[in-house]
Amino acid sequence: MLDVLDPSIMPSQGSRLDRGIEQAQHLMRQAGLVSGHIVAFSDGSSSDESESIASEAREAGYTVSILAVGTENGAPLPNGRGDVIRNLAGDVVLPRLDEQSLRDIASAGGGYFSRLAASWRRASGCWW
Repeated sequence: MLDVLDPSIMPSQGSRLDRGIEQAQHLMRQAGLVSGHIVAFSDGSSSDESESIASEAREAGYTVSILAVGTENGAPLPNGRGDVIRNLAGDVVLPRLDEQSLRDIASAGGGYFSRLAASWRRASGCWW
């Protein structure tokens, strides 16, 4: 299923990890899985609910780990059509990494936190 993952499949722009975690739980329950591991790739979460949703997922049997993508300074993201992602006003979106909120979400979900790196290395007690 990784081949189909693309920002364009999302219903709206933004970092709503709470909705992603809820959807992942729904899909795993639908598949008959009573436990599992949710791995979210994100630069941050724009919702205050993400920690509590991750905690609820953990209580339901689903571990939530975070693979952080991005930098504190931010950078434009390619849209897959030769341009970059823009907001509704046409301005270039510069997502910035919110590492602490992502660490908190992974902790609430009982999972791991790690930053995506160009090389394989041990980080935060986990090999990615």
